Amino acid sequence: MSPDGMKLGVSRVIADDGVSVTPDTVLDQLRKAGVTLDPDMAAVAKLVQRIRSGEDFSRLVVVRGQPPQEPRDAALIPQGDLDFPVFPGDLFLTHDAARKPAPGRTIDDKALQPTEKRTPKNLEFHVGPNCAFNSATGGFVSEVFGIARISEDYEISVAPLLHVSKDAVRVRGTVYSRDFRKNELTAEHFAEELRRLGVVLPPMTKRIEDALIKADKQGAPEPDVLVCKGKDPRDGKDGWIEYLVQTVSSVGAATSDGRVDYRERGTYPAVKTGEYILRVHPPEPGEGGIDIYDKTIPAREGQSVRLAAGEGVSVNAEGDLFQATADGIVVVAHNTATVTNCLIINGDVTLTTGHVRTETGSVKIKGNVRSGFTVSSPVHVVVDKVIEDAVVESGLDIDIGGGILMDENGSITAGGNVTAQFANNARITSSGTVTINNEVINCRIRAERMVSLKGKGMIQGGEITVRWGLECNELGSDIGANTTILVDAPKIVDKAKLEERNAVKAELDKINRALGPDTPEAILERTPPAKRATLAKILQFRARQTSRLEELTRRITEETDRRSRDLERVKIVAHKTIHPGVVVKIAGRVYAVERPLTRSTLYWSATTREIVVGSI
Repeated sequence: MSPDGMKLGVSRVIADDGVSVTPDTVLDQLRKAGVTLDPDMAAVAKLVQRIRSGEDFSRLVVVRGQPPQEPRDAALIPQGDLDFPVFPGDLFLTHDAARKPAPGRTIDDKALQPTEKRTPKNLEFHVGPNCAFNSATGGFVSEVFGIARISEDYEISVAPLLHVSKDAVRVRGTVYSRDFRKNELTAEHFAEELRRLGVVLPPMTKRIEDALIKADKQGAPEPDVLVCKGKDPRDGKDGWIEYLVQTVSSVGAATSDGRVDYRERGTYPAVKTGEYILRVHPPEPGEGGIDIYDKTIPAREGQSVRLAAGEGVSVNAEGDLFQATADGIVVVAHNTATVTNCLIINGDVTLTTGHVRTETGSVKIKGNVRSGFTVSSPVHVVVDKVIEDAVVESGLDIDIGGGILMDENGSITAGGNVTAQFANNARITSSGTVTINNEVINCRIRAERMVSLKGKGMIQGGEITVRWGLECNELGSDIGANTTILVDAPKIVDKAKLEERNAVKAELDKINRALGPDTPEAILERTPPAKRATLAKILQFRARQTSRLEELTRRITEETDRRSRDLERVKIVAHKTIHPGVVVKIAGRVYAVERPLTRSTLYWSATTREIVVGSI
């Protein structure tokens, strides 16, 4: 026995003649020696063999002592490189339970105590998806082809590497070149896993092999590889409408830098009576597909277009060719084609409609015109609600049921009148009268006729330019908002007449400087006889130009007087108050209101050629 009492061997053999050494002989001798520990039977067999053959047996250990058991924490022990895939049935992880300290025993039955006395730590784990745990062996076994995962809270799971698409037409996966035991993977491994998933169609072997080669070369898995593919169904094509005339786009227009302006849809075109406007095409059938389980996937059949002929439209007997029976705008809405003189937008002007422009007729907006959009019509525009920071143009009137709320980029331009409930920061140009039923705040308005405010009738801030006059209840504000009123009466004097008069006068001045102030007779008398005929023609020309100058001057004076009388008819009327801060400009004169004026009128006096204040 070794000095530490942990090893026991045989030093020599003494046997009677005729007695052979057997394993039983050895065991009997060990019992007689008082050894209670179990011997190593393989070592005993080897001892007997060496004794019989005469070989050296001095180094054989036939009995070993029991060393003390040191405390050991519980642990999870990978059975390979878990950065690589495992297959169904693979034991990829074991749970090594905690081991408490325990004393050992020497061959001569002396106790050996462990060096550590601490309590070992247990490990709580959870069995997650796609794996199973054998509590008897402590092993985790994969149920799928995938990558083993150990989460922070010790949930053990396997993430599948093959994924079937929702429509079951494709299988995609991540391809590794080796498994967790470092065995080389082949396309057949993937084929086997597909069969295990119930896939009937053959794998895409070439794609898989190429991915395996690439994964091996780059030392990293190849993601999202198509390993099996069925056939997608091809849905039938719906019936569709072919416009035989230019029409607005449904998505927008490309800009010069290649982007798409979703607001720009083009112009609603005008059509003439008898013009073919659209054709309805029938649907086309679909084609079924096949999934990875070799089952047919039905295709969606194309749907027919249901379109009726409305006002201003007729349709042929086959129901597929539509023709205009009136002049107007082509509109297709609510399964009906119409030709109308009024385009109706049943809601707001937004990205859904894009800009609204027509070549003919009027436009009616049943909602708001949102910021950044344009509405344009050669006739009338009617907006039921509010115009925001938008551009609205019409050949005639613009009627706004709500008001105008602008910021910086909007404008309203009408070839006729403009009517609204209120206006805030608006820019309005009208060839007629601008009528606002309540207040105008910080607006820039130009009206070829009048600006008329009803109801509250208040104008605060901004600049108002009129030709026939302005009428309101209150002009300016008690806090002195800068409000400017310009009277832009038409210039009756023809510019061409003024230029002609100046040219005639300049020519006469030149002749008079050359001939002097004498009478024609005196000028001729002092002129040599040889030059008198030429000079007589010059004098006749001077007489005609003098007469023309007098005629032009008379006409210009009359027109100037007429303009002055017209200016006297222009009235700036405030039925309640004109506040300080209001400035009125007429014919180059400026009147700044310095004190509140009650029930007053400001107008031009032809007599004094000044702006004067009068009572209503």
